[in-house]
Amino acid sequence: MALAFRQRIFVILVALTAVPTALAVVGWALAVRTVAPSAGARVALEEMAGSARQMAERIDTTHLAAPERAALREHLLRLSNSVSLARRAETYLRYYAGGFALVVIVVGGVALIAAVRLARHLSRQLSRPIDELVGWTRLIRRHLPLPPGPAAFREVARRVAHEIKNPLTAMRIAVDQLYRTDVAADRRTAMAVDVMASETDRLEQLAKEFAEFGRLPEGPKSEVDLMDLLIDLSTSAVPSEISVAVRANGEPCRLLGHYDPLRRAFANLLRNAAEAMGGHGAIDVGVTRDGAGLVVTVADHGPGIPPELRQRVFEPYFTTKQDGTGLGLALVRQTIEAHNGTISVVDTPGGGATFSVVLSAA
Repeated sequence: MALAFRQRIFVILVALTAVPTALAVVGWALAVRTVAPSAGARVALEEMAGSARQMAERIDTTHLAAPERAALREHLLRLSNSVSLARRAETYLRYYAGGFALVVIVVGGVALIAAVRLARHLSRQLSRPIDELVGWTRLIRRHLPLPPGPAAFREVARRVAHEIKNPLTAMRIAVDQLYRTDVAADRRTAMAVDVMASETDRLEQLAKEFAEFGRLPEGPKSEVDLMDLLIDLSTSAVPSEISVAVRANGEPCRLLGHYDPLRRAFANLLRNAAEAMGGHGAIDVGVTRDGAGLVVTVADHGPGIPPELRQRVFEPYFTTKQDGTGLGLALVRQTIEAHNGTISVVDTPGGGATFSVVLSAA
């Protein structure tokens, strides 16, 4: 059975911390045991003392002078004292070596337990973001609601973008290297490389959408002319088969805001409208003043949005498209709300959907 991600991290960290600690403890204990005093020195001294006593017993001391007899007794006494000291030293050092080995084992055991607990703590900390990401991904796949609150949605988007970008760089390099080789000679290989390139582009766009959703507009606001922005998007954000008519009431259509996020938001609205009509048809964009605010309407003439889904289309990760991420309209709402505005959707007369954005004018 395959181990869970957190368990795999725990095993790796234990192998990196606890195993070296355990080996060090065993090595220290064996080293102490190896250098511990043995009974060899004491045995040698006892044999020497026994040999000296036998020699003294066999020598006829009556023929020795008094100084010679005194020297012999002194030699035997010193040998006896040396043997006694050797016995005491061996006993002392044996207990000392055993005690030191015990201290090494206790300290090593404490270090081993600390290493295991540290590995458990680090594995929990390292795996928590991945576990949350996997859990949220499973909820998305099962079409279940994610944890409440916009912060949670932005956090999961930021993490997904990060996790996608890591392997995406390696994939991009691999595809570029394959293009440099002669893959045209093999038609099947060339087709596979083309598929990889297109899927890499799609993943890159997906990571970009997740990253954009994971952050709010930042920096100082500047004056934005909505008419110029929308007229530019009418040709750059939609296919050439789509005609976009931008109309205003002739009054200034300026507001204080963040140009790039607003551009992405309205580009998403125009692309969604174009996709709803299958890439053909007309989109009507209107800009009017409503008191101190500006109202921008984007009307398509596609199949429209069922009433029961109109509130959900702005939820993160909700999509009716087969290959959609569900972040387009969520990103639009996040940007509009960051500018203290609102967005809603109603039916277009004659069929289709009309998105209305209300923003504060400059």
